[in-house]
Amino acid sequence: MQHFSLDKLNFCAILSLSLIKEMENNSSNLGGMNSMEPAVIAKQMIDFNKTTFDNAFNSMVMLQEQTESMVNTFLEQTPWLPEDGKKVLDQWVKAYKKGRDEFKQAIDQNFKKAEALFVETGKTGKAKTKKSPEV
Repeated sequence: MQHFSLDKLNFCAILSLSLIKEMENNSSNLGGMNSMEPAVIAKQMIDFNKTTFDNAFNSMVMLQEQTESMVNTFLEQTPWLPEDGKKVLDQWVKAYKKGRDEFKQAIDQNFKKAEALFVETGKTGKAKTKKSPEV
């Protein structure tokens, strides 16, 4: 339907193929092993997803900052908008920046948790789980 969505699919396919190629290269560097350990594969997948997220998030931040700059320039040149209206817009910008930063922190924390889970699983062969409190 949309040309843009096909470009996204092609981009993801190319990245996936390059990840597979890198995994094959890493396995050949490990003394000729034909397959990698699941924990190593999972760690590489997490790293790949984190890098993809970080790049997309940074692009979004750049777009928002550019849009904010254009809106601020427009507001400076607009005599018909009262100061109260400008203050409301400024508060709105601060609120979405705060929400954006909190979202990024939450995602980063969850990537760290996922990575720690797979590192722990790779060392012991099983995932560490919290025991539920007895009632």
